[in-house]
Amino acid sequence: MSQQLMMSEIRKTTKNVGYIGIFLFSITLAALFLHMLSIENLTIQMSVIGRTVFYIFVVIFLLLGVFFIYAALFINNKRGKKLIVYLENDPQKIIDVYLQEIAQKGEKVFLENGIPQNRPLYMIINYQDENQYQIRLSPNTIKPILDYVYEKAPHLK
Repeated sequence: MSQQLMMSEIRKTTKNVGYIGIFLFSITLAALFLHMLSIENLTIQMSVIGRTVFYIFVVIFLLLGVFFIYAALFINNKRGKKLIVYLENDPQKIIDVYLQEIAQKGEKVFLENGIPQNRPLYMIINYQDENQYQIRLSPNTIKPILDYVYEKAPHLK
């Protein structure tokens, strides 16, 4: 049950990364399309530097969108499966697991004070090979997932 819950949270995290990529890609294409529709009026008003900067931003945001989509489809999915495999077969390869709020990057959240309500937390997993993986957890899934991780990898407690 807890493994399924963890896989569900991994899928949600993957979808969120993909949605960010799709949003960046789409909004950039929309800006480019709107620019192309009124190319004559805008070209008269925009300087050469303005057009150059616009196209540079278009390229940057298109590449960011493609990167986020790629990360969601391949990288995040592979890392999530790697976490499950490590938990089931070789938990010693996981050296640290902790919770972190997105607004307070770098600060660990300790559950002795209780689980923060109405705020998602990120579970950060550090591996021996110095890779890191993070999963966004909703408040109602934090305790069962942490219990599952500590059950499979008791050295992390």
